[in-house]
Amino acid sequence: MNKKILFAAVGAALAVAPMISAQAEVKVGGLAHVSLDSLDRGTASDTGSLFLSNNSSNINIGASEDLGGGLKAIAYWENIIAQDVGGLGTARDTYVGLKGGFGTVRMGFFNDPVKVVGRSVDLFYSQQLGESRAIVRQTNWDERMANSIGYDSNDMGGLSFRVQYGVEDSFTTDATTLAFSASYKAGPLYLAVGHKSIDLTATTDTTALRFAGSYTMGDIKFVGFYQQVSDAGGVSGADRDTMGFGVAFKAGNNTFKAQWYKADELDTSANTGATQTSIGIDHALSKNTIIYATYASISNDTAASFGVGGNGHGATATPTVAGTDSSGLSFGMRMKF
Repeated sequence: MNKKILFAAVGAALAVAPMISAQAEVKVGGLAHVSLDSLDRGTASDTGSLFLSNNSSNINIGASEDLGGGLKAIAYWENIIAQDVGGLGTARDTYVGLKGGFGTVRMGFFNDPVKVVGRSVDLFYSQQLGESRAIVRQTNWDERMANSIGYDSNDMGGLSFRVQYGVEDSFTTDATTLAFSASYKAGPLYLAVGHKSIDLTATTDTTALRFAGSYTMGDIKFVGFYQQVSDAGGVSGADRDTMGFGVAFKAGNNTFKAQWYKADELDTSANTGATQTSIGIDHALSKNTIIYATYASISNDTAASFGVGGNGHGATATPTVAGTDSSGLSFGMRMKF
């Protein structure tokens, strides 16, 4: 009797096995990144200066299913984890799509091509204090694009393309967004260009052109960045150029790095520019885990109020009075899993 039960159980398991193997493959990953920051925004009445920053810590779930013929269905969901105070935070990339020999098509809410170009040359992960977006991010820029459909090409001998279109998603507005980029990688050389156009209802459209590049020579990496924004925030004539340079040197488990970014004043507003200088050292404990120290400072023109931090970095030191400088020192740990 026991043998009959055993054979029946084995038979049932073998019958179910094909159905199990046909299910989508699911992977869980994420990032844990917290730092202790000492920030100064130049406000004499401030009584606190220490911050525990949650720097884009997140958990993600990715799924893929083999549809045959080299075609896969893919899905992805990512959400901020508030490691400083606990709980879930805002949603990040979320999409569903198809991947195959033609490339990848996605629909949902995810980083647009122009944002990706900027982050590709940020030596501070776009999360550490000193990250470039404190200077390069303008109104409507460096965002995830909502209600969008995107296409990523496969690698074509080092050359690849991305395009993303944000639909109106409304009966009462014709506002849309279009972004695209092209990148080229050959050995130590990386070059990228991106363009974004935002159709703002009842105001002037906003556009941006972004260039990025890097070159690696042994243990030394050089990066460069240039951006032109026209009619920022839908304000006609509110144009601004921003540039940046950086260098990183790897010595054993340590990476020493520095970068400098400068935002020119808006053409419509005098003395609205700023410069940011960032230096840091990363110490790799493993392939996925680093501890680090960074220092960043922003020097504002008399009518500017740029602050270090913010964006991918949790805490920010935005001056309360225009023309005031800001700075900060950060010690943190970053673990990918």
